[in-house]
Amino acid sequence: MFLSEKYPEHLDLIKFGDHCNWTWDCFQLAKAYCNAEDIHGWSGIDSYLVPILREYALLQIAKIHDPKESSGHPNHSLDHLVARYGAEPDPAVVAFKKDNADFIESVCQARKKVIAHNDLAALGFDRHIGTFANGSDEVYFRSLHQAVARLYEKAGIGPLPEWSSFAQHDAELFLKVVRTAQRSK
Repeated sequence: MFLSEKYPEHLDLIKFGDHCNWTWDCFQLAKAYCNAEDIHGWSGIDSYLVPILREYALLQIAKIHDPKESSGHPNHSLDHLVARYGAEPDPAVVAFKKDNADFIESVCQARKKVIAHNDLAALGFDRHIGTFANGSDEVYFRSLHQAVARLYEKAGIGPLPEWSSFAQHDAELFLKVVRTAQRSK
């Protein structure tokens, strides 16, 4: 039996956990591809893939941090679920928000300034919107997992599954294909 069938009253939380895992998968692929400098320029499509992967991964992270509601409608966001489950004072949630404030702000600014809008002041001018300190993504995803796991515990639906281990493996397979194609040119 699926978790969503067993706990239909917590479907929003279960789907949020799924979205966080999807976000992890997307970010791992984007990170692996965008950081593989040896393949940059391997094909004309590369000039499309890098920004598409980067922006999509950052957008998925930013969606996690939407406000509780917009225009009177609830958002499927961490803040909404934290409020729903009364987890505002939970140490894992408090630590997550505090420890990742700079990372979250950078990603959310990228969404506001260049992903969802073409903010003229943010375009060009040698500003790097959506950048963050090396390793802060790993801290973010580790503590996001802990915060969402606390929500699962509060809901009484069991442990949050670990992030997918396939994402990194699949990214490496994809890079291997690209490198093989690059060598055969």
